[in-house]
Amino acid sequence: MGLLFLAALIAAYLWTTRPVPPPEGWSEDYTAALREASATGRNVLVDFYLRGCAPCQVMDRTVMTAEPVKKALSEFVPVRLDLAAEDQLADRFQVLGAPTYVVLTPEGKMLSQTSGTLTVEQFVAFLEEAAKRRSAPSNPPTEGGPPNGP
Repeated sequence: MGLLFLAALIAAYLWTTRPVPPPEGWSEDYTAALREASATGRNVLVDFYLRGCAPCQVMDRTVMTAEPVKKALSEFVPVRLDLAAEDQLADRFQVLGAPTYVVLTPEGKMLSQTSGTLTVEQFVAFLEEAAKRRSAPSNPPTEGGPPNGP
């Protein structure tokens, strides 16, 4: 009985730590994603994940496959990076855990970041808000004053 339990534990470990392929249409190459974003003018969505991460798997199964998310992602260049292997990029964007989603301009400037398990509606709202940040003027005019100060 003990060997059967041990075998089940080993099988569960191997199942949860197996390499997870990126969703269809996602890159695993950060540099290539930035190049594509620059060529197309789209923002980049970086998905930092960890092998065996249960919240990452929930997002992959329930959120990333939802039609509203797929539609919203068509405006982005999505790239999926293993947090453990991409520690320098994770440090650069102050990623502390998985899953973490970072939206970048085509030039690599961070627009927005969120972490954890989100609903479809929350994830779409996150993407839409990030897109608005890019299109918003960096120094909006104040009421009654000139656009860039006194």
